[in-house]
Amino acid sequence: MSPAALRNTDVIGGVLTLGLAAGVLIESSQYGRGTLLRMGPGYFPMLLGTLLLALGAVLTVRGFKQHAEPITVPRLRPIAFISAAVSLFALTLPVFGLAPAIVLLVVVSACASPVRRPITIGLLAIGLTAFAYVVFVRLLSLHIDVLRW
Repeated sequence: MSPAALRNTDVIGGVLTLGLAAGVLIESSQYGRGTLLRMGPGYFPMLLGTLLLALGAVLTVRGFKQHAEPITVPRLRPIAFISAAVSLFALTLPVFGLAPAIVLLVVVSACASPVRRPITIGLLAIGLTAFAYVVFVRLLSLHIDVLRW
C-alpha cells in the first residue's frame, strides 16, 4: 500500500471491514449452516460475514480509486460526551427508570455538538422516550420501569 492510501479513510475502513468479515466467516464455519428453510446456527453469521466481505471489498476498491478525505485528528469532545451519555444511561436505568435515563442520555449526548437547540433536544428526548416505551414496554413486554421513585 502506498503511504497516501494509508491515510485514506475508505481504504482503512475497507481493510478493517475485510478483517472483521474474515473473523466472522472463520468463526461461523465451526457451526452447521443448514439450508434456507432449515437454518442452522451458522447460517446467519455466515450470511452477515459474506455481506461484510462484499462491503469491505467495495469500500477498499473505492478508496484506491477515489481521493477520499484524509484522516484527521479526532475531536475529543464528542467522544467524551457520547461515552459519558451511554455510561450515565446504563447507571440511571435501573435506579430511576426508562424515561429519566433516556432524557439524560439525549441531553448529555447533545452536549457533544457545538450547536445546541433546546427545543430540538426536548422534542427528541420526548419522542425517543415515547418510542422506547412503545417498543420495549408495550410491544416486547419487557419489565422495565418507566419511572422509578
